[in-house]
Amino acid sequence: MRSAQPQLWLELPLPQSRRLSDFIVGPNTEALARVRKLAEGALPGFQAVWLEGPQAAGKSHLLQGACDLAATAGITIAYLPAARMPGPEALDGLQGFGLVALDDVDLLLGERGWEEALMALYQGLQQQAGRLLLASRHSAAAVRPLLPDLGSRLRAAEGFRLQPLPESDLARLLRMYAARTGLALPDEVTGFLLHRLPRTQQALLSALDELDQAALARQRRLTVPFVKEVLHL
Repeated sequence: MRSAQPQLWLELPLPQSRRLSDFIVGPNTEALARVRKLAEGALPGFQAVWLEGPQAAGKSHLLQGACDLAATAGITIAYLPAARMPGPEALDGLQGFGLVALDDVDLLLGERGWEEALMALYQGLQQQAGRLLLASRHSAAAVRPLLPDLGSRLRAAEGFRLQPLPESDLARLLRMYAARTGLALPDEVTGFLLHRLPRTQQALLSALDELDQAALARQRRLTVPFVKEVLHL
């Protein structure tokens, strides 16, 4: 479905780094390819895709990146983080959207009001040949909604489990992010961060943001001693 005024449901503007073109794919080639096709409208009829993986595995990046790509094509989109939605009414009126991306959907399951709203959304998108992109820490087969019909529909979604990035791809992610902000990142600092911080994208990029701010405020270049001082490592 297309609209002259695509809509993005976010509390803040979409970060540029959350585009599909900036997703470090690692072992997740199939998941990225399917999400890209979903966002481009390359798949006929109603489509539902379920992404699973631990926190900071890149699920939100893929959902937001899909919305960004679909919006550029004039497709009506909604990105909805479950933890920030006020109530089941947040899902009302989305049945005619081209792409609905629901983050942390597992937080909504187990409460009848949310499940009824999700069921109505699923059925509406199915009737309108829309697309539904879901992210969860668990697989669709592992969740147990109160509504059996909802459970069967969620299990019918095409599922992909996001795998953690190897060290080489995490290093590439750090270098790409640093280059975007204009921060000089020596190889020895990259190696130090990878060996001293949790190897998740969220932890590494948050640390890089903190280092960028500290380096700018103190007019310092990044060195291992400076990193140790700022991050208390």
